[in-house]
Amino acid sequence: MESRATRMDTTGLDRYEHHRDRLKRKGKRNELDPHYHLSYVMNINCCYLHKGTLYNLPTMFGIWKKRDIPLEIKPTITGHPEFELVKGKDNKMLALEEGKTVNKKYFWMRTALKHKNKIVQSPVFRSGTELMDDYRGTAGMKATPLDKLLMCYCFKVHNEKNYDKLFDYFSIFNWKDTLGQFQSRRTKKDWTTPSLIHISEVQIFSAINEGSEFKPYIETVDGEEVKIRHERSKIVRNTVKNKYKKVGGKRTRRRRKRGHNGDGCGL
Repeated sequence: MESRATRMDTTGLDRYEHHRDRLKRKGKRNELDPHYHLSYVMNINCCYLHKGTLYNLPTMFGIWKKRDIPLEIKPTITGHPEFELVKGKDNKMLALEEGKTVNKKYFWMRTALKHKNKIVQSPVFRSGTELMDDYRGTAGMKATPLDKLLMCYCFKVHNEKNYDKLFDYFSIFNWKDTLGQFQSRRTKKDWTTPSLIHISEVQIFSAINEGSEFKPYIETVDGEEVKIRHERSKIVRNTVKNKYKKVGGKRTRRRRKRGHNGDGCGL
């Protein structure tokens, strides 16, 4: 569901409902007319009916107001002076081998957060070997640890003196609270953070580049930050589940009660 409802009227207001993950994607936000300012957001978590089953799906309802002053659309930055992301499997294999003998030059990062006992684990590892060891023994994993490693991010630090600072920064960054609430996953519980939170390349650079931080409820107008009013919907599963309760079994035809005289009529 990209968009369930979009409506324009003469007041210059646009009501728009869509997945919350669109709110965290700068490219999607920047595609919109900068003269439309997001003034209100209601986060909706419940509920959608799919093939007779009730699901929670993170969605937002936004109210946009057209103004003469445009928003400041900040460019998407995919770079940093202190490190670069190694691209391509061959280059990552070279980084893996070089990292076995050269210290504080490379570190690795999962493309998604992992949970252990419902606790989010740090996605960052000092070496490719450590990350592959972490993948070993994963239940249901068909790919090899090396295959999984080559799908991860590999950071190449330009100067050894910045290595610990960068490693620590990405290790303790609060990915769960920053991105988790905007990841769209079907669930059967209210307001649950997904167990699998994906991290994109753009989000990596947005997390560390000053001025491009992820601020979903703040927009910049005339050089000043404007806070967007936002709240949670009060609709939860308990208020709707009985109305849409799935009934199993075959529908049976109701029989008329026979009377004592056997003709279907009572005496």
